[in-house]
Order: sequence, then structure tokens, then C-alpha cells
Amino acid sequence: MIRAAIVGIGWWGRMLVNAVQGKSAAIRFTAGYTRTRATAEGFCAEHSIVLAVRCWRTILMRSSPIRQLMP
Repeated sequence: MIRAAIVGIGWWGRMLVNAVQGKSAAIRFTAGYTRTRATAEGFCAEHSIVLAVRCWRTILMRSSPIRQLMP
């Protein structure tokens, strides 16, 4: 299972999440970041996505295989 992060949870970001969340055994979004946090909080709670607080870079700071792929 790929645990993915999404940056930008506007119209298109929500379309991407809705396309796979709960429908695919291969991938699921577990973390996200958006500039307009207030409009994304409900959506993220509904889909079990943890919102990064300060910056999208905080997602990469978490201990995960993503860090191994980044230069």
C-alpha cells in the first residue's frame, strides 16, 4: 500500500482523493497540505488525511519512505 501525500486540497486535489480513497488497495492519501486550511479541514477529517500545519515540507520531514526518494 502506498501512503501518499497531497499538496493542494482544492477542487482538483479533492477529485484525486475521491478517485482512490477507499476504492484502491494500492494507494491511499494519509497526509496533505493546503494554504486555505479552514476550507479543507472537514474534507480531510472525513477522509482520514492529516493536515500539515506550517508548510508542505513538514510532510517530508516525517519518518517515511518518501524521505528516501528525495535528494
